[in-house]
Amino acid sequence: MERIASLLDIKTTDSTKTILDYVEKSTIDNPIDSNTIKRLFKKNNNSLYERFLTWLVLLEIYPCCSDQWLFHLGKINSNYWSFVRDFGLTDWEKRSIPHHFPSENYGLDNNPTMSLIHGDLVRTGRLLFCLGEKIIPGSQQESDDDKIYFFQEHVRRLERVLYVYAMVNPGFGYLQGFNELVVPFYYVSLSSLSIYSDINIIEAITFQLFFQVMTKTRLNEFYTTQDKSSIILHQLNPFIELQKVHLPDQARIIQDLNIHPIFYCLRWFTLLFAQEYEMEFLIQIWDVLFFHFNEMMEYAFYIGLGQINYVKNALDHKSYQKTITSLQKLKIEGDITPVLNFAQKCWNEDHPPESFFSFLKRKLFS
Repeated sequence: MERIASLLDIKTTDSTKTILDYVEKSTIDNPIDSNTIKRLFKKNNNSLYERFLTWLVLLEIYPCCSDQWLFHLGKINSNYWSFVRDFGLTDWEKRSIPHHFPSENYGLDNNPTMSLIHGDLVRTGRLLFCLGEKIIPGSQQESDDDKIYFFQEHVRRLERVLYVYAMVNPGFGYLQGFNELVVPFYYVSLSSLSIYSDINIIEAITFQLFFQVMTKTRLNEFYTTQDKSSIILHQLNPFIELQKVHLPDQARIIQDLNIHPIFYCLRWFTLLFAQEYEMEFLIQIWDVLFFHFNEMMEYAFYIGLGQINYVKNALDHKSYQKTITSLQKLKIEGDITPVLNFAQKCWNEDHPPESFFSFLKRKLFS
């Protein structure tokens, strides 16, 4: 019986109630289990810091137990700031840079890349405004409606994260959209500031989170091919087929109106829905995506199904304009549970759980 309980990961004496307790109590002999993390996350009303810990575990950054974390964190921090020094970005967070700034004046080895990053970040807006004000001393507000002024230090730090990523991945570099993806990682990482008391550590962790998603998932494929329409369509074909299975009426409307997926859903997947939701709801979407980290982009398609299902009554086979507008300008406010529930329902239908006896046989004889 103990053998079977061990195989099934049954913890009859587990009194852990929160993710924080579970992570802090982890040891070499009782390591962190991602399935337990998921179970606790779903069961509890988690703090933002517990979400931060969950993301670290699910993105395979946090080690097997808490005793190893500070050593591991030290390596992450040391490696990142070594890159910062090598690329001439020390004290970058203290520089006041106008929104429109000549590329040749950045003083870096790759001025054009920093110019692109800077231009994109100062236009990111909405998500940046969740970060809390961080004005650079001595800087000047460019105009009365210059909201970025109040978040300048955050912008400099995010510029640095993206520039370092571009420089350590020269074959990939920086592409528009990374500016949207990096902000939620930084936002959630800031929840640990009271623990580490050093925003430089927060920046290093943000880099590592971004790096993991861009290098360990298929998300990068949607960027490396985004300038080739035929290959993009090939990437999105599985999503189109999923529509036909789970939302046949809506799929038919979209197809009959000849609405190319590049015009409504490519943005959903390349930005992991960052332009569709306010931060409060976006990080809930990302929670679910990271629960499926090893098949993240596949699960993203199911979130896309949930979005189409949410606006299905607004799709009109007689009106191209009404339908494309409904798909491009999703109005999902207040509660995203219907989107997530439909996504999970469709996923479960396509990925039925293994039977108990099949699972037991596989475990016993593997």
